[in-house]
Amino acid sequence: MNSKQAKNFSLRHRHVFVIMFFFMLAITLLVRVVDIQIEDRDFLIKKGKQQYHKVESIPSVRGKILDRDGGLLAISVQSESIYVRPQVFLSEKKRWAQLEAVIGQEEGYLKRRMASREKANFVYLQPRLISPEIANKVRELKFSGVGFEKQLSRFYPHKQETSHLLGFTGDDHNGLEGMELLYNDYLAGLPGKQRIFQDAKKNIIREPNIINYPQPGKDLVLTVDQRLQYIAFKYLSEAVEKHNAEAGSLIILEADSGEVLAITNQPSFNPNRRSTIEPYRVRNRALTDTFEPGSTIKPFTAAAVISNGLYNAESEIDTSPGRFQLGNYWVGDVKNYGILTIRQILAKSSNVGAIKISQDLEAELLWGMLNTVGFGNPTGLMFPGESFGRLKDFAFWHPTERATLSYGYGMAVTACQLAKAYNVIANDGLSIPLTLVKKRPGNVLRERVLKSSVAAEMRNMLLTAVDTGTGKLAKIPGYSVAGKTGTVRKSAKGEYLENQHTAIFAGIFPATQPKLVGVVVIDNPSEGGGGSVSAPVFAAVMKEAARVLSIIPDLDVEMVGDASLIAESGDLLNQRDGLGR
Repeated sequence: MNSKQAKNFSLRHRHVFVIMFFFMLAITLLVRVVDIQIEDRDFLIKKGKQQYHKVESIPSVRGKILDRDGGLLAISVQSESIYVRPQVFLSEKKRWAQLEAVIGQEEGYLKRRMASREKANFVYLQPRLISPEIANKVRELKFSGVGFEKQLSRFYPHKQETSHLLGFTGDDHNGLEGMELLYNDYLAGLPGKQRIFQDAKKNIIREPNIINYPQPGKDLVLTVDQRLQYIAFKYLSEAVEKHNAEAGSLIILEADSGEVLAITNQPSFNPNRRSTIEPYRVRNRALTDTFEPGSTIKPFTAAAVISNGLYNAESEIDTSPGRFQLGNYWVGDVKNYGILTIRQILAKSSNVGAIKISQDLEAELLWGMLNTVGFGNPTGLMFPGESFGRLKDFAFWHPTERATLSYGYGMAVTACQLAKAYNVIANDGLSIPLTLVKKRPGNVLRERVLKSSVAAEMRNMLLTAVDTGTGKLAKIPGYSVAGKTGTVRKSAKGEYLENQHTAIFAGIFPATQPKLVGVVVIDNPSEGGGGSVSAPVFAAVMKEAARVLSIIPDLDVEMVGDASLIAESGDLLNQRDGLGR
């Protein structure tokens, strides 16, 4: 075969190869077309429909939270989220500072935000939810790669005042803390569904088709009075700041119903700015934090011995020499008070007196009194994270525990539990479950845990404790006040600390016709105890509460002693004395 024949042979083979290639390609395409039309037909139709239309959720409007008089505490408002498509947005790098200024972020925020997200499809900017006004300012900047999503966000008009009570919601509008979490299903309602139609570029090409309409959440009416909530927040904040304390709690109950009228804590937070919230600020300390109640327990020790016929208010106890040995330790009073009546033991807050009267009381009876007034038990609020405190069963008590419990050591309570226990004394010996939600009028569940006569006698004795005892700075001109102070050393690693303590005051107002019960707890003030730190806060709050609630004075103002006149004319929060009991 010469070169010309070889060339023609090669050319023919090429032609055959090309023809065979296109023939096989045509066969392959034909098989694929048949496969698409027959095997994948349903799948492809489904995918096409998914691209053409899809079902989206329609958010429901979350119910409002209102105070007892219908005042607004929480509401859902229209907000927007800003997102960016990084690959496009990067072209605007020179103008990023303008956007940072509008959304309230520091310079360099966008650089850090985009650093590890350059290949992402989209990235949300923080804060996640912004007002329509700020969103419009961002629109005016006309940034490439910036988009907007309309959403509902939660707004709390009273900010820090109600933050621990209400809690807050997340970006998905579901409750994360407080009443928002506890009543999330009630407030949230049910979302709806709609079918939207769009082209390949995701542009809406026709009106959405509503499948299910959303069902709005229900409004939640609380027992809280926003006026009292503000007053409590104000005076507690001032006291914590003035005494350089670590924290504080204050709770006010309506005595007859067990409804919580105010509950506030320090430190606080602004639920409208969740990005700035620090975990230690979030917990509702009045319900979650426990402490040893100290001398505020002595009225219940006295109630136990009186209820069991061992003593009465005027029974005399010899507290000499002003100290009492418990194991290897000595417990003492401020001084040797000598002979004291039970009434005077409460007024002077004698530890020795409390121990001595408890020695004649069986352990089971003391435990029974503390348990039935609510210590170691739930308050009825069912608040997220609420502590039940600690009251060990008497069968497991150490030989000295009956003595230490008599003056409030060896157990743990919350401010809310302490308020509930004092409410038993205010309510003629009836225990009432506490509530934060306003309910329809009806019979309140009441359980008798203390004789009416004993409760009345305890109020009278606690009135003396304020009038002439350690609670003098809780006096309010024109009103009788019953209450008890407590100053408790804090413990750490099994030891009581010399330089750290908790200042407590628990009171009933007015004493003769109880309307309110309040507890003030100041954690580790720089100086002063329950009598000088917490009692004045109680007085300041209750004086304002009397004005707001129109509580009629039950005393002749001219007969009020000098101490209460001083308390009225001076700034109660600025008064100090030594470490009180």
